[in-house]
Amino acid sequence: ETLIVGWGGKVKMTFSSSALTIIRAHLQERGKSLPDLRNKTELNATARKAYYGARVEVLHHLPDYELTEYDINSSYPEAMCGELPWEPVAALIGGDAANAYNLGHAGVFCADVTVPLDTAIPCLPFRLPCNDCLSHGFAGCEHKTTGAIYFPVGTWRAWFPANELRYAQTQGVGVSIQSGIIYTRENPFTDFINEVYAVKAVSTGAKREFAKKVLNGAYGKFGQKPEQCSLRSFDTQEERATFCLANPGEFSPISDDNLSGTINTYRWPAHTNYAVAGYITAGARIALHQGLLVSDRPAYCDADASHCARDGMPAELVGVGLGRWKVEVKACTGKYYAPKIYRLMETSDACGKIHYASKGFPIKCNACLYEEKDKPCTCDENFMRVVNGELTESGRMQLSKTQLRCNAGEVRRVIDAKCWKGFSSKRKPAIDGSTRPWTIAELIRGDNRQAQSPARRNCQTGFSW
Repeated sequence: ETLIVGWGGKVKMTFSSSALTIIRAHLQERGKSLPDLRNKTELNATARKAYYGARVEVLHHLPDYELTEYDINSSYPEAMCGELPWEPVAALIGGDAANAYNLGHAGVFCADVTVPLDTAIPCLPFRLPCNDCLSHGFAGCEHKTTGAIYFPVGTWRAWFPANELRYAQTQGVGVSIQSGIIYTRENPFTDFINEVYAVKAVSTGAKREFAKKVLNGAYGKFGQKPEQCSLRSFDTQEERATFCLANPGEFSPISDDNLSGTINTYRWPAHTNYAVAGYITAGARIALHQGLLVSDRPAYCDADASHCARDGMPAELVGVGLGRWKVEVKACTGKYYAPKIYRLMETSDACGKIHYASKGFPIKCNACLYEEKDKPCTCDENFMRVVNGELTESGRMQLSKTQLRCNAGEVRRVIDAKCWKGFSSKRKPAIDGSTRPWTIAELIRGDNRQAQSPARRNCQTGFSW
C-alpha cells in the first residue's frame, strides 16, 4: 500500500487495477489521460476482433540436442513503448482504408492475408471459428465463442493491428486491406516504462517484485471485457418482486428462496481500448517471432520465452536491458508433450534439476509444497501420471460468475478430476517429433483435433533421458 500510494496510485481489488491507477497518475502529471471510449463502443467492439493472445507452440516435441531457455526482459512492457493508437478517428472501407494503411496510419484493419505455404514459422495469428461455424464449414466467425489462436499458412480474412500487418509484409505475407478504423497516435507509456524498469533493475526484494508487477500488471486492463452480470441479494420477497416487475427478465435466482441471483448487465470499463491492447500483444508476438527466426533450432515458444539449441540466441540480442533476451536455463534436455506440458532436466554442471510445465494439472507433491525434507519427492511420478492420461485433481478454480451464468438456479459442480487426452494441436506433428504449421484448410476441416503428441505416443512407463 505504501508503494502504490507513493507512486500516485490507489489500492484496488486486484494488482492490475492498482497498477492502472499508477499509470493514470503518471499520465495526469504530464497533462494527459486515458481515452474513455464508452461513447464509441461499436468501434471499440470492432477493434476487439484485432486483439489476439500470446503465441504458445511446440516446434519440436523430441529434440535430441541440448537446449537453452531464454526469456525476453519485460516483453509486454517493452511493447508498450513507442507510438500507440489512442482515440478512434474514422471507420473506413475499400480504397480509403487501403490508402490510410499505406500512409502509415495507426489503427486496426480487416485484410485478406496470404501466408506462403512454405513458411516454416508464420507470424500472423488466426482465431479458429467457434464450433457452430466450423460444423457448417464457415471459415469466418463473428461470435464471441471463437476458438484458440493458431499461426497457419494459407489465405484468410480477419482483423489485425496495423503494426502486425506491416511486420507480416516484411516476412513475405500478402496483405489486401478491406476496411479499417484509424486512430490518433500517442506515445503515452515510454517514459513511465523506462522509469519503472530502471527502479526494478536496481531494486531487490519486495520493491523489485512491486516494480515487476506494475510493469506487467496494467496492459491487460486495456483489453478488459464488458461486465456481463452482477450479483444481487434482496432482503425480502416484496423487494425482489418490485425489482423484477421494473426489470423483467433481468434477474436469475440462484438460491432456494429466490432472494439471491444475478442481474444481467453490459457495461464497458472506461479504460478498455482494444486497439491499444491489440498493439501491445502484437508487439510481444513480433519480438518473439524475431527471436525464433534468428535462433538455432528452436524447439518451443511461450509468450515471451524460447527454448532453442544451447547458446542458440545471437549474442547481440542477449542482455539485461528492456526487451533483450536473458538466459533462464543455461543448458538442459527436454521433451515437449504439448503447449505448456513439458519436462526439462538441467545438464550444466551436472545439476540435474528438473523443471516442469503442466498447466491445469497440479503435480507439485506435498514434500515440495510444504518443504517436508524427510519425505520423498513424487513430482516426477505425478507429472508422468498426467502424461500417461491418468485422472488427476483439477488445479483450476471455477469463477463463481461463470458457474452462475452457465446454469442459473443451480451452481455448477466444480470438476475435481480430469485427464490429458494426449493431443497437441497448435502445429501438425510428425512421427519424429518435428512439427509444421497447419494450413487454413486443415484447421477448418478439424485435422488439428486428431493431432496426437509424438512425445506422448513414444512415452513408455517411466521416463528415460
